[in-house]
Amino acid sequence: MNSTIITTTIYSYEIANYSIVAPISITLAILALISSILIVVTLVFHRRMHTVSHLLIGNTCVWTIFCCAIQVNNFIYLLFIEWDTSNISCRWRGYFAYMTLSGVTYSYIVQAISRLFFIVLATKYRWIVSFKIHFILIGIQWIVVTVVALPAIMTTDIFFRPLSLCWVPRINMVHVYYSVLAYYCLPTVLIFVIYAYVYRRVRLSSAQVSERTGGRQQQNRDLKIFRNLIVLFTIYLSGGTPATIYIFSGINIIYSFGVIFVPFSIFIEKLGTFFLDRELFNVTKTVIYRKRTRVVPTTTAR
Repeated sequence: MNSTIITTTIYSYEIANYSIVAPISITLAILALISSILIVVTLVFHRRMHTVSHLLIGNTCVWTIFCCAIQVNNFIYLLFIEWDTSNISCRWRGYFAYMTLSGVTYSYIVQAISRLFFIVLATKYRWIVSFKIHFILIGIQWIVVTVVALPAIMTTDIFFRPLSLCWVPRINMVHVYYSVLAYYCLPTVLIFVIYAYVYRRVRLSSAQVSERTGGRQQQNRDLKIFRNLIVLFTIYLSGGTPATIYIFSGINIIYSFGVIFVPFSIFIEKLGTFFLDRELFNVTKTVIYRKRTRVVPTTTAR
């Protein structure tokens, strides 16, 4: 009797109309996945894109590909693979979902640190803006997100629940708070602290920048990249707002919005990556245009 009451309570926490939520979320995730793949292919196969800034954009896109693929996989399990009721299987799906979501977030930390290196430290330590240093940063980030998400499989807080995604349920509030802090709040605070420090240093040094055209151009280029990163991260960050509100309110309709807003914000962030990075946009547009012109048939008059 008691177990029935507990089970019913657990299931009622996260009821969403997945017949509507799932198709919308899957569509948005696939669109974000395709956009990310297009960006990665463009970055890899065009030498003009082989810069440190684009390396870090590619890192974020790789995590986005993983994240969207995991989301689609989880919805497929929810809708079609109903026979898999294993707690262990559910736990691993939850682990990869949390790991890839935090992977995208932590990739923005790497980009913030890179801007700190370029704008504040590069004049004194040229080696700090090398590809080698940034590959090391990316490697550290991958290790960190792998470890940060470990509570998802090291505890039994995630378990199979019919008609529910494999997340930590609200009955395990300690783990829920850990998830909000580790995957969302702490990275966000760290990123904005770094950006605030960089912005302050830029403002203080702007009056001291030499009047040489090269110095001005470099500063403007750095500030443009800096601005784009803030815009893109803010877009991505907005995707977690409904889920955070749901955690503290328990309102089911907000939970539904939270599920949809994650892939929606990721997709919009990818569109923003295209349109804010003019070099990436122009190269991609050129590639698409060339492919179109190649398939135009020619006819010979006789």
